[in-house]
Amino acid sequence: MDGGWAHARKKQSRAKAEQNRTEQNRTEQNRTEQNRAEQNRAEQNRAEQSRAEQNRTEQNKTEQSRTEQNRTEQNRTEQNRTKQNRTEQNRTEQNRIKQNRAEQNRTEQNRIEQSRAEHAELDAASPTTSQKSRAAFVFYSGSTLLDKEERRRARRGAATASASASQPSFLFLCLFRLLLLWLVI
Repeated sequence: MDGGWAHARKKQSRAKAEQNRTEQNRTEQNRTEQNRAEQNRAEQNRAEQSRAEQNRTEQNKTEQSRTEQNRTEQNRTEQNRTKQNRTEQNRTEQNRIKQNRAEQNRTEQNRIEQSRAEHAELDAASPTTSQKSRAAFVFYSGSTLLDKEERRRARRGAATASASASQPSFLFLCLFRLLLLWLVI
């Protein structure tokens, strides 16, 4: 009886050890499975973070490139605007200089024309000394050696000279004629 009981205890002890071993194996498998799942999760997280970082880097690069292109385009536009403004200012300045020069030339031409007209009027109003002398000579000498054209010119000069007799130099003209007459005689 004692032997049967000891045998049963031994069997029970062996079964308990087997159960403990099975339990440990299951626990070890569970731990291994949990570790593998944790590693997979960590690996997925790491891959996700790396992908997100790459995306962020790529977006930043694209954004910087777009910003740089925009800045370059703005600079080109600004340079073109500045160049156009400078060209327009130069054209305006050249036109202004040209207009001023034309206006000065016109003013100078008008002044010259007016001066010529005034001199012509003065010449017509008061004959030169040679014209007066020739007219007086022809008038008083009665020379027949002069041709028709010269006599007509002399008469015109004499008429002009006599027209100026009403001026203050009338006395001087009379004296001058007498002098010429005296020289001729």
